[in-house]
Formats: sequence, structure tokens, C-alpha cells
Amino acid sequence: MPLDATGPAIPDLRFLPGATGTAAPLICTCAGINRSDIERAVAALAAGEDAAISPGRVYRFLGRRPSCGSCMDTIREMLPKTGAAPASPILF
Repeated sequence: MPLDATGPAIPDLRFLPGATGTAAPLICTCAGINRSDIERAVAALAAGEDAAISPGRVYRFLGRRPSCGSCMDTIREMLPKTGAAPASPILF
């Protein structure tokens, strides 16, 4: 961890416990979910069911819950890029 000029170390949020890949950018700091976690969840959900994939379904698959919601747009933008159809409502 890098040291802050005032003394204590500043944690690198990309490496929070619960994130499965250390090199993937952290998307949800509240739940410690990174880009590879989301891509893995979307791939598994797309392979297993016909229902639309939403940010809420991604969170449920990962066994996490959203907190502040600031990552929802980013997750929603990732859905078409990973091959899933975009979902209009947030389904929790």
C-alpha cells in the first residue's frame, strides 16, 4: 500500500477482500465487485437462463447487495458489451 504524506497507508480499493481478480478495475466499492466479477456473472447468467440480465441479478449471482447505487449505470453499460441484453428496470 502506498504511504500518505500524513502517515497512514492509503488502501488501493481495487484489492478489497471479495474481489476475485487483482488486476481488474473495481466497479462497486461498497460490495468489492470488480469488472471481472461482473463479466463472470453475466456470462454465467446468459448461459443459464433466457431472462434479461439486470444489475440486480448480477448482484444476486455474486451473493452481494448494492448499497449506494452509484455503480448501477456502469454495470448496466457493461451488459451489452458482455453479450447480455440490456434490462430497463433495476430488478433486485
